[in-house]
Amino acid sequence: DGNFKKYKLLAKVDAADVDGDGDTTEKIPYVADATFADAVDDGTGFFANGSRSFWTPAPTNDGPTVTAGGTVQHLVSSRNLYSTPKGYSDSAGVLTPDVSDLTSLENRVHKGNALLTDALLNTVAEQPFDAPTPYRDSLLDWASGQDVRDVNQDGDITDARYEMGDPLHAQPALVQYGSMGSDSDGDGIDDPDLVGFVATNDGYLHAVDTVTGSELWSFIPTELLQNLTINFKNENTSSKTYGLDGDVVAWINDADNNGEINGSDKVYLYVGMRRGGRNIYSLDVTNRYAPRLRWVIEGGNGDYAELGQTWSAVNVEKLKLGGVEKTVLIFGGGYDPSQDTASVRTADSVGRGVFIADAETGELLWRAGPDAGAELQLTEMDYSVPARVKPIDIDGNGFVDRLYIGDMGGQIFRFDITESETSTNLSTLITGGRIADLAVDASITDARRFYYSPDVSLVVEEGQTPYLALVASSGFRAHPLNKAIHDKIYMIREKDVYNTPSPYVTVTESDLFDTTTNAIGETSGATQQALIEALGNSDGWYIDLDESGWIGEKGLAEPLILGGVAVVSTYIPENLAVTGSVCEPVAGTGMVYYLNVTDGTPTFNLAATVDRTREDRKTYLKRSGIPPSPSVIVTEGGPATLCIGTECTKAEFSLDLQRMYWYEIEN
Repeated sequence: DGNFKKYKLLAKVDAADVDGDGDTTEKIPYVADATFADAVDDGTGFFANGSRSFWTPAPTNDGPTVTAGGTVQHLVSSRNLYSTPKGYSDSAGVLTPDVSDLTSLENRVHKGNALLTDALLNTVAEQPFDAPTPYRDSLLDWASGQDVRDVNQDGDITDARYEMGDPLHAQPALVQYGSMGSDSDGDGIDDPDLVGFVATNDGYLHAVDTVTGSELWSFIPTELLQNLTINFKNENTSSKTYGLDGDVVAWINDADNNGEINGSDKVYLYVGMRRGGRNIYSLDVTNRYAPRLRWVIEGGNGDYAELGQTWSAVNVEKLKLGGVEKTVLIFGGGYDPSQDTASVRTADSVGRGVFIADAETGELLWRAGPDAGAELQLTEMDYSVPARVKPIDIDGNGFVDRLYIGDMGGQIFRFDITESETSTNLSTLITGGRIADLAVDASITDARRFYYSPDVSLVVEEGQTPYLALVASSGFRAHPLNKAIHDKIYMIREKDVYNTPSPYVTVTESDLFDTTTNAIGETSGATQQALIEALGNSDGWYIDLDESGWIGEKGLAEPLILGGVAVVSTYIPENLAVTGSVCEPVAGTGMVYYLNVTDGTPTFNLAATVDRTREDRKTYLKRSGIPPSPSVIVTEGGPATLCIGTECTKAEFSLDLQRMYWYEIEN
């Protein structure tokens, strides 16, 4: 079971000096519930028992109960559910639906639609339980919102089914269509006219009105219609059923920059499947009430034969080709599920590479991979790429000119993109190569994987040549309880900042400074100076995550570099900080590291020791389980906020950095 809920990020005066900085007059961020009280239990990091999310009417307190309140409570018995049962036409792996208007009667998921055949639904003649209609009809009634299985236990199998699939790995997208001109929650700010788009593992993409929490419509891909019967029967299976498990990414093209979606403006969505499959779906939601399925990239077919499970979230970026701005999609080759059972570094058969596609049509424009068919052939690309590609605009002109990725073989690659006033041929405009190899063949302990790509920051130190700091953390995302692999946090120093390397040089762990013991931070004088010189002569540093004997600690999220501080969340498959009963299930412990990006030393006195020892580099997260990636949120009237899940703090990090400004005069 899943749900979609709304909270607010607000600021309050820190009269009790909660953050311990001695200032009781400043404002600190907090997650607020519908009454503007703290929504999160300060002791556990989970939503508090007495809290109530927005959309949930009083006096119900949904708190930590997933299935209470939220969008689920607003579901109706006759939902607007669409698919494309007439099928597609295929062009080089890009599928175009025969009927793109999802609101068409031919696309409605309803028992009256004869296009929804038993073959398409994988239904059988017999019903799984006593019901007054054929199985197909019961299934479609259930899919479109009726409580056919009487989950509500009220004897009525025609009322609303208050159930929603889980958005296990799927990050939702919020699209602002304008302003509501009203203040429904009384916070003094007009409600933004937002729609939330969230994908769930019952195979649905939901469109939700964020003022009321009501579902506007849902879309289920034709390929996932066969999963409906699995969810409907609710039978125990040996493995989880996945549907739409990937992030939802929006391209909002506000052509006149007026903050309203109108006129020639466009809103397109891109949705991956992650564990659910190998496709990427693009929808036109410019009119939120009349969605259209534009096209489907089909992994394993045509130009996308190499595309694996679509774990890599799509980046919508701009390139300059032939003197013209071109909007493209950039994404990794995806995941090869054979990695689930690989104990040592093992070559994959799909997902090896990077794709660039036309954001309008889905047409493949360029691919890097190990095979001769790729526009850029790199024989080292033997491993799948589930990570989101990290794009960089190094000259700040609005066009991407650098890409970084990590892969399942513990490697990191760099790609350089040349802007062109004349050429549109990406084969001549993109070069690339491997810049790091941080795993070891045939070694179980050194079979490091990068499910997430590095974060990148420009570092300019006095008297030093500028460089790009790449911070990455390794971890076996498919097996978070694995304790055999020795995972690490890495910072790689990229010296070719404004030029293309020639050749691309591969850094290995022996080229990096081992700062696990925080020797630079805990020594002084000549000893410290010698260590600093050794670091300066290296290509970066690393920290062994097993340094405290916490076997199995690993990075399972994207790092973030903020104000010279590398913020890295990690997961330990043991309950190190649990204060409850020893009989509680082992959810594991989340940690967060705050590291000086230049040398890996602690940036805050987190452990409250006399000096900044290595224990000051990290702190426990209150919430158990695998922590998400750190994110920075800026709100109107509040401080910049760093959130790791529900745990939020001020994002005022600075290591003697200066903000610089520039202006441009157009002739």
